[in-house]
Amino acid sequence: MKLQMTSQSRVLTPAVLLGTIISATIVLTASADLTNCTPPPAGLVCWWRAETNALDEVGGHNGTPYNGVGFAPGEAGQAFVFNGTNSYVEVPDSPALRLTNELTIEFWVKRQDLGMNDYIVNKGGDWTRGGLNYGVSIARSQYGSHHGFQFAGGSRDSISIADLNWHHIAVVARNGDVDPTFYVDGVPQPVTARAGASTINLYPSTEPLRIGAQVDPASGWSYYSKAIIDELSLYSRALAAAEIQAIYNAGSAGKCQPVPPSILTQPRSQTVAAGASVSLCVEAAGTPPLSYQWRHFSTNLPSATNVVLALSNIKLNDAGDYRVVITNSAGSITSAAAMLSLAASPVINSLSFNSSTYRLTVPTEVGPTYVVEYKDDLEDPSWRVLTTIVGTGLPIPITDNGLTNTARFYRVRVQ
Repeated sequence: MKLQMTSQSRVLTPAVLLGTIISATIVLTASADLTNCTPPPAGLVCWWRAETNALDEVGGHNGTPYNGVGFAPGEAGQAFVFNGTNSYVEVPDSPALRLTNELTIEFWVKRQDLGMNDYIVNKGGDWTRGGLNYGVSIARSQYGSHHGFQFAGGSRDSISIADLNWHHIAVVARNGDVDPTFYVDGVPQPVTARAGASTINLYPSTEPLRIGAQVDPASGWSYYSKAIIDELSLYSRALAAAEIQAIYNAGSAGKCQPVPPSILTQPRSQTVAAGASVSLCVEAAGTPPLSYQWRHFSTNLPSATNVVLALSNIKLNDAGDYRVVITNSAGSITSAAAMLSLAASPVINSLSFNSSTYRLTVPTEVGPTYVVEYKDDLEDPSWRVLTTIVGTGLPIPITDNGLTNTARFYRVRVQ
């Protein structure tokens, strides 16, 4: 808290030399000090602040509380409170939650019962079944109160959290590494135990993400937390030690709000044929609401204000550079360019005849499959396949041998 002093003053002229004069009024007020918050690091996918709800501050991955999830004062504002028997928060699966390259999970926690297994977050069930994407838990005192990171087929443990105080915990993991990096109260901690797989496997589970529990009906191994959990945040990259230290140092001021938009998945370049339809899409995070404006080169497209840009009946002048500008109250960001290219209509060149042989040349693009077909009579409803070729980006010669008739008709189509 920061004390702010303000005063009002006025000059009083006493009517007599002896008497009482009332001084100017001094008003003492207290206001929260929000100047020490830290800007959220890049790559923030989800941020469940637990301000009496299970809403995601940045990515729209809102959770649903089950079985009496409560709220109590946390490290920064309010926090989740779980009953240790059946309460948890469930977040529906989405591609943005399936982190398979690298990730960071960080949160504040205050244990209430050292005899409980406190499961903080879990996506995919029990690690022994090989289908877990990621999970963080704190063991009961019977098992040393260590906190751990779980993944498909393996787990790693670090130092014990064996008191009832607030602690900031972070785990940084990269697919294929032997160990994650653990932090407690901003300080890196050693790995104290390993089980299962020799390297980290971040499996892309399509199960819901759960806060405060591991719910796994398939194995029957479901566990529930009794801890108080605050400011649970998930990142799509490995945070540096200095970034984690800054979050811990911010303490009750927490991460600053609102969060500017960031792009999780860039729009993808595509090549299509003239007359076709195509969709460009982007996935973004940031404090909602987010607004979208698609541009063709530098020109705003009318009514193109959604996550997906749908284009139909593509023409030559539709080709080129597409970007989207994403904006919220904290700022804006422009996506990388997605290039829309037209694949030219297939043609046949250099048709020649020599004795009983026709020779053709088909210009090709790299990648598509071209089917060359023929018929001897235009009245014939059926086309027959002469050959199938894969485009190399160069003209491909084709020979049709053994002809006895003097007329033959050809066409080429792209699969």
